[in-house]
Amino acid sequence: MKGTCLMIDIKENELTGGQPGTEQSYNSAGYGDIAAREQGTVVSIITRAGVPQCKVGDSVSRGQILVSGEIPIYSNTGDTVIRRRYVAADADIMLQYEISYMDYVPAEVCVKEYTGAFKEASFINTLLGEWRIGVQEAPYMTFDHYSSCYQLRCMDNFYLPCYYGKIEYLETTFHNIYRDDQQIRDILMQDYSAYLEKLEDAGIEVLADEMQYIPGLEGIYLSGRLSICAPGGVFVPMEKPVDGTRHGY
Repeated sequence: MKGTCLMIDIKENELTGGQPGTEQSYNSAGYGDIAAREQGTVVSIITRAGVPQCKVGDSVSRGQILVSGEIPIYSNTGDTVIRRRYVAADADIMLQYEISYMDYVPAEVCVKEYTGAFKEASFINTLLGEWRIGVQEAPYMTFDHYSSCYQLRCMDNFYLPCYYGKIEYLETTFHNIYRDDQQIRDILMQDYSAYLEKLEDAGIEVLADEMQYIPGLEGIYLSGRLSICAPGGVFVPMEKPVDGTRHGY
């Protein structure tokens, strides 16, 4: 009647040091298994619901059932299945497998520069139309333009259907530059470092990598393979069997 009620949901056996968003998604309202996302080796498995079908060190193939949502109920003697219970399998599963990586940077690249020339135009926009003061059309062959727009208001909170602002045109030019091998390799390594950071943000650990530079006709490739440890389970829904036989696969 009076006071505060504190509701607490407890999720057991959570992986320590896990990254947010790295758990396998599942629908707790339905029945289903957890299957392998990729072909690899099971590094760890923590099961909260369902029956594990693998153990640490097992090699699994893509699509293989790792945790079954079908739970057999045995008789007192333990040798006869008298019925089956079905749940939404829930587990944290980490798999070790390899992925490929490739990046390419050309030696020749087109860059944009500003010439320093610019023109401005002011405008007023109402329900009756738009009026412009200054430049009426695009003043250069290639350009960037920046605009600012404001709405007229009366007092503090009464806004009028009238807008005014300014458009600034900056002339640009394009030309090609050529990068030497060291510059290209530096760019490739910057891209690769950014890729590794994305993997880390996704909760994926890179165990080993083997990369090599491959010269191309007009640039350089960075190619190789990475051995990673990543969340490896995906929920596979199924219908509840009526006669003891699985459906929905």
